[in-house]
Amino acid sequence: MTQISITGIFVLDRDIEEFKPDFVLSIIDLDGCDQEIALDVLAKAAVPYHHMGFYDVPRLLNGCVPPNLPDMTDMMAVLDYELPVAPERIMVHCHAGVSRSPAVALIALAHLSTRAGKSSPEEGRRIARQVFEAQPMSQPNKRILDLAQQLFGEMGEAMVLEGIKLREECDYGQVDVENIW
Repeated sequence: MTQISITGIFVLDRDIEEFKPDFVLSIIDLDGCDQEIALDVLAKAAVPYHHMGFYDVPRLLNGCVPPNLPDMTDMMAVLDYELPVAPERIMVHCHAGVSRSPAVALIALAHLSTRAGKSSPEEGRRIARQVFEAQPMSQPNKRILDLAQQLFGEMGEAMVLEGIKLREECDYGQVDVENIW
């Protein structure tokens, strides 16, 4: 089973050093300093990666591009090309590591599971638990969750419903925020 790490841009260097990912999915805003920071950290770490550029919005808002189906299918094609054998460790980062990263992690893990012949609703629930364990503060981007349901059918729906349940049950007061930021 592929391990997942979900993080934000400001602790990316530390988390790469500690987790030692085989591959990084890098989600950046299309403006600001995120891209420069991510490229610098990833180059120094010499870890293979795939950049995705979209905002944490549910639809096109004031020129801010939302995540879309081609973003996810491109990411899955990159995983297939770069990682023909399931990797041991994947890291996903965005700005804060709370919304886009957990949602993309769900899709990445669901894709790897489907590729391995595991696409049941129970597998979807297992993936949701794995993502919430990796990032207890998860508030997955709703647009990406919709895409997960489109891409993975019953498994995607089970994954999203389990994630909603886990989010509702989370005691945020017990979350160790020192390791998030």
